[in-house]
Amino acid sequence: MARWGRVGEWVVAAACAMHIGCSSSNEVSGAGGSGGGAGADGSSGGSGIVACDHVVSSDNDLVLGFGVALATDGTDVFVLKDKEMRRTVQVLRSGNLVDVVGVDNDPTNVYPGGASLVVTANGFFFDATSGGKRSIYRSSRAGDAGDAPERLGDLGDASGSTKPPFVADDTYIYMQAPAPAGDSLAQLSQQAPANSTGTIVSSGVFLDASFSSMAVTADAVFNATSGGGMVSLRASSKSLPMSTPPPAKLGVFALPLCEGSTVSLQPGSEAIFLGCNANDGQQTIYQVPLPSDWPPNGNPGQGAIIVSGIPINAQVFLVQGTVVYYFNESVPGLFRISGNDGGTPDAGGGTKIMASHGAKHMAADAQNIYVLSACGLQQAPL
Repeated sequence: MARWGRVGEWVVAAACAMHIGCSSSNEVSGAGGSGGGAGADGSSGGSGIVACDHVVSSDNDLVLGFGVALATDGTDVFVLKDKEMRRTVQVLRSGNLVDVVGVDNDPTNVYPGGASLVVTANGFFFDATSGGKRSIYRSSRAGDAGDAPERLGDLGDASGSTKPPFVADDTYIYMQAPAPAGDSLAQLSQQAPANSTGTIVSSGVFLDASFSSMAVTADAVFNATSGGGMVSLRASSKSLPMSTPPPAKLGVFALPLCEGSTVSLQPGSEAIFLGCNANDGQQTIYQVPLPSDWPPNGNPGQGAIIVSGIPINAQVFLVQGTVVYYFNESVPGLFRISGNDGGTPDAGGGTKIMASHGAKHMAADAQNIYVLSACGLQQAPL
């Protein structure tokens, strides 16, 4: 079973497994919200009852934690699943998850960087490990479930990988360059021949940080690392490769509640949002400016707290424009809050979207948000 590492998820997973799915009509006694404080919607957090709304697939594999990534192309919803040494892409069809493509995957520990799944007009792209080598695999959108995906490019030695595997836009995949310098950002065309290597497009991006988070926008590729209560953000231009790759732009921010924490990065239309889990268990989502407003010369800036508290899940959240979607496990539920509103520690803030708990991944299109959680796969309007 995958190790989730979120508030109450071991208990929740066991309870949901006994109830086979935690559907929208199910309630789980004694899991997740038991003993919690008051929720952001005013509900009691100590009832010990956990409900699940808007469940579109209660596949028991998802409840047990085999789902490792989630994606949508605006029409269909896709899940990347690990089970019995096989990594499989599935699509949601009438409440059922149907296999699309898969590859045998070495048994490994959970990577701190997680897994990646991208679905574009160019195909399905996901990471898997074979023979100790972590690679990007590609499969055509027109392929059959029995077709074998091809290895597009390598991500390096799987045993030492702690970075997110890759991020992507509609044309390219962006990843840490395996060589010649591990601190560089590489770009790889989604239509490149099999077994290709990426082209370095920016230097000084990773700087040997143990943990990091990546994200891509229309203009830049972002990377965030933390240390000593400071978060370093680097923005790499998505320009054409140059003979001497330009260094990433640096922004440094004093975020005290990021001490000793991995950082989750989500760019918005007017700001960048960073999720941190401090050593004392306090989880916080910060807002910092876009690169045009970063302090010059690496001088530290300050972030604004959007929401904070021990029951907040700051490692799994999603930003759409200026709106932040996050989880409060004391309610428990998915909430929406404007990046301009802010919240209060421990109480959360914003508007409750649906009952949910044990969040693992989120994705969204123009109309809906999709959540992979201890409830299964959920869908709700934005």
